[in-house]
Amino acid sequence: MPPKLAQNWFGERERVTATAIGALFNQLGIAIGFLLAPPIIQNNAQNIPLLLAIDAALALGSGLLVLVFFRSDPPTPPSASQGFAKHDYPFSVVLKTVFRQPAFIVLLLSFGIGIGAFYAISTLMDYLVIALQYPSTDSSLFGMLVVLVGIAGAIIMGVLGDRTRRYKLLLCIALFGSAGCMVWFTLASVPDNRVMVAICCSILGLFMTAVLPVGMDLSVEITYPMPEAITTSLLMMSAQIFGILFIFVMTALQEVSMSGSSWFLTAWTCVSALLMLLFKPEYKRVNAETVVHGTVNTLPVTGS
Repeated sequence: MPPKLAQNWFGERERVTATAIGALFNQLGIAIGFLLAPPIIQNNAQNIPLLLAIDAALALGSGLLVLVFFRSDPPTPPSASQGFAKHDYPFSVVLKTVFRQPAFIVLLLSFGIGIGAFYAISTLMDYLVIALQYPSTDSSLFGMLVVLVGIAGAIIMGVLGDRTRRYKLLLCIALFGSAGCMVWFTLASVPDNRVMVAICCSILGLFMTAVLPVGMDLSVEITYPMPEAITTSLLMMSAQIFGILFIFVMTALQEVSMSGSSWFLTAWTCVSALLMLLFKPEYKRVNAETVVHGTVNTLPVTGS
């Protein structure tokens, strides 16, 4: 939903930042989950229903706020592309259109692997802490560092995306940064190295979370005028699928070698970054807006 809301409500130089804020409040919810779970459960499984009840109350409260106060669209379109875009394409037509675009398929795989790796490492943080014989509270600490520092990274990328519109370049920086940090994280994950692991988690979150807003907005750019909610949903579906696969494989590998499990994920983050070298986007939404404004598009058709 964040790219859909950004397109509906924000101007041409605000959309990536708006997408970043929308996506990152989801990450903030994850950080709150890391913070709430240990003191509520306290190693007692009978407290799990209480944690779930608190989660349900937060979700219900958020839903009621949206139901009462939220509007889908502003009175007037905030941008030229929103003003003349059509959103009544049948779902089957959208799928056929986007999957015929090589650039979208490359983005789907690269984004899915990158964010799937983020999901996997967040999910398996407990196993890492146990294997390194760190205090159990470090799981929450490392998880919160990944998410909270990641919020800053994504906001920075969002602002840069709106200012420069160099979406491919920014996504390459985020993905190659993620791959490099995963190498560092894997090498640093040894006993009696908590400070370095905490620093690695922070910088890893900085790059990995930055992939979210840039990747989402880039999918809207290259598939315009297809509905934003569908194209970005496909990206998130890809991330969920890769995340599930990574978790299954890494869980099995951890029984043999914790470092082998981490190197497995590191290798896939490198694949995600290298795929972006094959990515040749056409910024269709930007091009459409420059035509409406009667200006010359300064961005190359195949983007950077």
